[in-house]
Amino acid sequence: MRFRVLGPLEVVDDDQVIALGGSRQRATLGFLLLHANRVVASSELIGALWPGGKAPASARKVLQNSVWRLRGALCLNEDATGSVALESRAPGYLLRVDPGQTDLHTFQRLVCEGRAELAAGSVQAATRSLADALALWRGPALADLVETGIDWPALMSLQNARLDALEDYFDAKLACGDHHQLLAELERAVVAEPLRERLRGQWMLALYRCGRQTDALDAYHSLRTTLVDKLGLEPGHALQALQQAILGHDPALVPADMRRQIELRTIGAPVLTVVPDPEPELELESEPFEAPEPAPKLAVAPPMRTMVVERKDVSVLIVRTAVNLETDPQRIDEIVETTATIINDEVECLGGTVAASIGSIWLAIFGLAGHSADEAEHAVQAALHIRDRLSVLAGAPENGEGRGVAVHVAVTTGEALVRHQPGGVPSVSGALVDECHSLLSLTSAGDVRVCETTSKATEFAITYHRGDTLNGWLAGGFRQEYTALHAVPVIDREYDLEVLRGLLQRTRYLATPHLVTVLGEPGIGKTRFILEFQRRVAASPEAVRVLVGRIQPFTGKAPLAVLGGLLASYCGVLQPAAPETAVAKLTATVQRLVGSGAEGRRLLQCLTPLVETGEAGRVSVPDVLAAWQSLLGRIVETGPVVVVFEDLHCADDALVEFVENLATSVGAGPLLVIATARPELLKRHREWGGGTPHGLALTLGPISDAAIDRLLEFLVSTSDSGVADSGELLGALLADIGAEPDVRRSQLRRILASGSAALRDDRCNGEVCTMPVAR
Repeated sequence: MRFRVLGPLEVVDDDQVIALGGSRQRATLGFLLLHANRVVASSELIGALWPGGKAPASARKVLQNSVWRLRGALCLNEDATGSVALESRAPGYLLRVDPGQTDLHTFQRLVCEGRAELAAGSVQAATRSLADALALWRGPALADLVETGIDWPALMSLQNARLDALEDYFDAKLACGDHHQLLAELERAVVAEPLRERLRGQWMLALYRCGRQTDALDAYHSLRTTLVDKLGLEPGHALQALQQAILGHDPALVPADMRRQIELRTIGAPVLTVVPDPEPELELESEPFEAPEPAPKLAVAPPMRTMVVERKDVSVLIVRTAVNLETDPQRIDEIVETTATIINDEVECLGGTVAASIGSIWLAIFGLAGHSADEAEHAVQAALHIRDRLSVLAGAPENGEGRGVAVHVAVTTGEALVRHQPGGVPSVSGALVDECHSLLSLTSAGDVRVCETTSKATEFAITYHRGDTLNGWLAGGFRQEYTALHAVPVIDREYDLEVLRGLLQRTRYLATPHLVTVLGEPGIGKTRFILEFQRRVAASPEAVRVLVGRIQPFTGKAPLAVLGGLLASYCGVLQPAAPETAVAKLTATVQRLVGSGAEGRRLLQCLTPLVETGEAGRVSVPDVLAAWQSLLGRIVETGPVVVVFEDLHCADDALVEFVENLATSVGAGPLLVIATARPELLKRHREWGGGTPHGLALTLGPISDAAIDRLLEFLVSTSDSGVADSGELLGALLADIGAEPDVRRSQLRRILASGSAALRDDRCNGEVCTMPVAR
């Protein structure tokens, strides 16, 4: 049996909450628990239950009845000998309970351990102990009784004990260097307890360490103003000393680990130095003479460049990397150097600036050149490209796990304080950077997490999902619509497209399913290649059903979601849609193709969870896969079908095996299955497609320089001739790039692979695109 007072009063026995009866009985038990293992006089209990001397004449009898009912609820006899007993003991009652059975005692024990560890310098252990102690609190102590008007002095003592433990926890976290993660929590605590000086000092220290010294000083002056105006007091000596240390940039304010990694640069007044003139070259005459020593000349150091400080809307990107310890030690230096090169290249290519790099953390800013709607888009693009390139930098073992470089990326968008000198490296500070660090601390390896503002600004181009927390959004990949650059000619892909077209014709003529694997490195243009194939199929006079689904990368929690999306697309379910709407359309589709008999009911039972949640629910995964395959066979009977699985390398083994065998298991019919993937798919599944009849693999290589140059000529010609299409927009975009051919080619390759905001305006006819978005 466990007793919980740190929150609403609860008694739990074998994971069952015991009903304690009315508020009088609960208050009696709550007071006895606050004074457990000591005799509480009946008069003290009566004063607690009826404060202010308002006890009725029958108060003692009511108290006796409450104790009697409590014994019945807790199944206790007056002479119980177990670990819990409620005894009548003159002059009142004694609640005997093992201290380990109350959350209050556990809290006090953990706090003592945490403080001892903090005093011994074991800050990590102290953080864990204090965090465990604070986690026991489910709200204010005896919150349900407080709502009824109970206001015991012991409750205020408990609240103060919690605040003391919270401040100890903040001290431990600050000692660990986790000031970025603490900022939001510290601010909330200060708002709730504005007069606690220790808490205010911790907030000031965290602000200062995050580069927000002005905000730290404002926090001090705000408290001082309140104390002077309301109480006529100055802040304590400790807080005054902290203010002076911030004003003087005392190095002791920075943790030792940060001092080793960060070079503090200060700007001072011009320095006067004595610089002797060089000795002059003398022409010797008939009689040499001694030249007098020249007087030293005072040289003034060059004047400082003006520091520009402004608030502006920018996007901040932070990348944290870690090299796998199992990586060949001889390659680690090479990997670290390549990592820095990749991050710098991707950021600069999309118009960003790497503002800082400390150890394994990089910070980049987008939007310094001027506010535009594209800064968030470019930041997320860079984040995705960095993640994709670094995730395969050092290769992967055969089982697909333990990648060479673990990558964590976060992006935030909003107003920040930017400082920069002409020609110098800018710096950025403010709540925007703090929010980015907080998101980064919640981001798992291989994920890109963005703030709400960033997701809304880029949802036309990027797919998002919540993940395992409500803080921010996880970026999946580029939307298919985003890369629809159909007005631009497809280059260096005609032969591959002709192969796909021929295979589609062959499936129609022979009624034989085929499997095609389209392989290519990240950014090579696999999605655009599939889009161009879709466009050509749609332009053909022959009716062909095309279903396209993308496996979201690095989620791993909804392996069947792509099948649910494909099924919803065929049934005509527009996303987002209510579950009941999706189920109704699925039911109509199954009845049309299969009927309402036993087979139809079986398919509906297995497939309904897919369109509702994207998962199998209570149905086994093999049954769901078999039902999906069976329904696809019925669809193929109605006409030619192309099913595309994009980014198959992100799927789990069960889905990969299902796709590999799909063409052979459906039976005869005009079905073309296309899977796009990176080459790493073949590392995970070395036998992929090897024994599949009518199987083919296409590998897309980089677009040649000659083809890029021909496309550039075409764009220039369309721009000169006044043709208003995407080619003109691309030409205008490329006009801002330097004349270096390699730079122009690199930028055009990126546009072809992942799209551009300039083309978004063209697709929406210059208006805001209102296409519904499903995150």
